Amino acid sequence: MRLSVSPTTPRKILTVVLGGIFLTVFGFVVVVASLAFSGNYAAGVVFGALMVFILITFLSVVLEQFRTRADLDGTVLRVRGAYTTRSIDLATARVWVGQRRMRNRRWSFFLTATGAGLRPINLRLVTARGGTLPRAELEALAAAIGPGQAAQALNGL
Repeated sequence: MRLSVSPTTPRKILTVVLGGIFLTVFGFVVVVASLAFSGNYAAGVVFGALMVFILITFLSVVLEQFRTRADLDGTVLRVRGAYTTRSIDLATARVWVGQRRMRNRRWSFFLTATGAGLRPINLRLVTARGGTLPRAELEALAAAIGPGQAAQALNGL
């Protein structure tokens, strides 16, 4: 079951449109700067390094918009980010469910799962539009975790 945590299609379209505008402006700035720094090698290298950093940061944001998703296959939770895909069996993992205050001062529900020797996997239990996950998805997570406090906390959302 695919969980509703990935960015929406309109957000992806907006990313592509703004990306096209950004790359056009970026190309124009690089052409103008190459003409301006044609005699100053050190300034050209510094400017070029800065532009490469900005481009890599922008491409990382775009990649995250298109790759982020979470899937629940039976009891196995797979969380895919921009560069990695991590998975954990919720039936055997230690699971915590709680709330954290986000940057915009709203409270958000999180599920954190960790297994033996693994880094914790965090899953924000909020849709891309900011609402709580649908009940069917929360019930599937509760069933994957099994009986216990975490499953009760999920059913109480």
